[in-house]
Amino acid sequence: MPDFSFRIIEQTLYVEGEIYDPDAAAFREALAGTRTPRLDLLDLDLEDGVSVAETVNALRILLAHHGTMTLLHAPQMLAHTLYKIGMLQDGQLVLIRPRVESPTVA
Repeated sequence: MPDFSFRIIEQTLYVEGEIYDPDAAAFREALAGTRTPRLDLLDLDLEDGVSVAETVNALRILLAHHGTMTLLHAPQMLAHTLYKIGMLQDGQLVLIRPRVESPTVA
């Protein structure tokens, strides 16, 4: 069973949970089906590259629906990926306070 949830408060979709590869496609489908132009990801952890890629795919779908979006508290790996692939260049997707996560030491 996927470990994420959504709640909407005043035009902002709050996304909570942890996303791993096996649940990433289900997360993409659920997120892409939402209709709010603001996403707050403060309580979301994307645990691998597949979950980041599926989140990027969902954001592309959402941008096609809304035209513009605001993303609050994006996990560092997601924010970096959005920058690297050029999704932040045209102003359609705006990042506000992306998270800076501490590196882990093995």
